[in-house]
Amino acid sequence: MTHYEPFFYIARLVLETATPLSIASGRDDGIADNLLVRDANDLPAIPGSSFAGVLRHAYQRITSESQAKQLFGNAKPKQSSKENEGESDNPSFVHVSWGYLHDSRDKPVEALLDPEDKRWDDPVLKDALQAMPIKRDHVKLNHRGVSDAKKQGKFDRTSLTTGHRFSIELSLWSDYKDNSCWDKLIKLLQRPDFRLGGGTRRGLGKLKIVRCHKGMFNLRDRIQYIKFTQLTQSVANTTHLQPPSNLGERDQYIQFIELTQSVANTSHLQQITLNLKPLDGYRFGGGVEKLTQNSQADLLAVTEPCVEWKKNRGSLSQKRIVIPASGVKGALSHRV
Repeated sequence: MTHYEPFFYIARLVLETATPLSIASGRDDGIADNLLVRDANDLPAIPGSSFAGVLRHAYQRITSESQAKQLFGNAKPKQSSKENEGESDNPSFVHVSWGYLHDSRDKPVEALLDPEDKRWDDPVLKDALQAMPIKRDHVKLNHRGVSDAKKQGKFDRTSLTTGHRFSIELSLWSDYKDNSCWDKLIKLLQRPDFRLGGGTRRGLGKLKIVRCHKGMFNLRDRIQYIKFTQLTQSVANTTHLQPPSNLGERDQYIQFIELTQSVANTSHLQQITLNLKPLDGYRFGGGVEKLTQNSQADLLAVTEPCVEWKKNRGSLSQKRIVIPASGVKGALSHRV
């Protein structure tokens, strides 16, 4: 806080991976081509810088580059040029915390776990502790969008299982009350194209908001300042924050459309959902595990589990067949 920004907006969110999440650390171990970003407990995590970067890019799309720099901060290059002439350094008024993974009781794991802690045996955490919870194989494509026969390059991508939940905190310092930027930031999280990590063009990184507790504190007001001090640093603490809204996905999507139309008339989003039903069976290879122990097959389907939540209790589902995006895109490309 500074003397000029006494209004503090805060939202503590619980996000669920609607598709596998792949935030890579940029390293490999000789077995996997990319390793997931992990915390001190070796659990997958969401870096605040990654979340803020995607949020900034989405905010810039519906406003302008200058407004994004003003809100998210700007570092003036050491060597000035005509393009950045007149720019000045300013800090970011938006702060994003680290994203903490949830255990099967829907509680974020924030502190360093003791070696004797029972949560090491938690089924949801044990799935996330695997070196490769989900592994998907890929090949290098040429300019035609097909496998490159001359420079063949096979690689894999490690991802976190669908259904895992994270707790994360988003905050904004403001110099006035009823800052419209805050509502824009919250609604941007509901965009269907808001995705984190790598492989977003392959369907990865989609998130959905499970819970959202929000609040605003005027730190110049004594009563509100006391309420602010009662809000602990734990992302699970929601003291004096508004309870989550019960809006359905359709209502959230309608609000997003109204937001983008009011902010930028030229912005548009095209999204198509396909419900595929085989008429006479189908075959997709690339899997390594059999669905049943009694069957023998030369071509195995790709299967993946997911985390399912019932009454705020998480559990791993049975493995389900996954249709590779390349199979659908390939069929479409041959018919277009």
